[in-house]
Amino acid sequence: MIKLREKIKHGLYSTNIFVHKFPIKPKTNKNRIFLLGTPLFMNYGDQAISLAELQFLKRQFPSKEIISIPEDAVYQQLPVIKKIINSTDVIALHGGGNMNDIYPLQDEQRIAVIKEFTDNRIVLFPQSTSYDLSNSSSSFFELKENIENRNNVYLFFRDQYSMSFMKNNIQLKNIFCVPDIVLSLRVNSGMVDRQNKITTFLRRDVEKVVNENLVNLVKKVNKEYNVEKSDTADTFWMEHVVTKWNHEKLVKKKLLEFQSAKLIITDRLHGMIFSIITGTPAIVFDNSNHKIKNAYESWFKDIPYIYYVEDTDNIKNVYSKIDELMNGRTQTYTMPAFSSYYAELIRALSRTS
Repeated sequence: MIKLREKIKHGLYSTNIFVHKFPIKPKTNKNRIFLLGTPLFMNYGDQAISLAELQFLKRQFPSKEIISIPEDAVYQQLPVIKKIINSTDVIALHGGGNMNDIYPLQDEQRIAVIKEFTDNRIVLFPQSTSYDLSNSSSSFFELKENIENRNNVYLFFRDQYSMSFMKNNIQLKNIFCVPDIVLSLRVNSGMVDRQNKITTFLRRDVEKVVNENLVNLVKKVNKEYNVEKSDTADTFWMEHVVTKWNHEKLVKKKLLEFQSAKLIITDRLHGMIFSIITGTPAIVFDNSNHKIKNAYESWFKDIPYIYYVEDTDNIKNVYSKIDELMNGRTQTYTMPAFSSYYAELIRALSRTS
């Protein structure tokens, strides 16, 4: 059953009071990529994903027109897209971490798009999955019904667990694993002065795990160090109406919080990823659906400045690592290169047959 707050939230996004909708006016009648389902709410992880998707598409396909449709306007614009789309156009679906039973409305939208465009190539930007197959009402089963054996549907997942889950449960040949698309984002490191502080980016939502070690850790560092509390999601999201004019500025402002800290403590996936792309040391804890652990084990285990805390780890060793980092020389690390991992994604978006 869809929670009332989910219905209210999506209802608010769908009103013209909060969002200005503009009709689609394509500049060409061929070589287009429609990016559907980008968010307007102020989760900086999701905003970074959509910014990275747009930059990725424009960088890789400079000759193609990129048409972005926010999630609140997808249903309204489907009939319009249906009228103007050509067989050579590609439908790209926004990535993230909402292919699960927590956010069924996103799956409903994906299914509607997949059902509507049977003749076009559909490419899902990197996602995470965590479905409960014992739940007969899970949106997974309708998704499976509509994409199984479709040769023109390409699914990309941002960790090995999600890819394996989908390969094991859906008959579809085009399933791949690539890093979160935010790792393709071009970040201007510049000359940012790191302050002698710890910044925490900790969940307060349904994906939070009540972790006694994390609670005690935060209490301890609050007593011993200069600690600044932040998050990658704004509670009062209506203060920041996202537009094409301020989108990049909002993401860069959040990244500056990471660049100005000496150490990050987080249980958010994009708290970890923002630390990686800004070269900022981070102590990382898992969340409820394990997308942080799955991403870490898939891509980030060898990054020397990311310290993932297992449930079995001795918390005293974590305290010692924090002391070492905070009392040692301030460092900014060089982010590893992830660009080569996106080759299959580029090929999927390139093809038109």
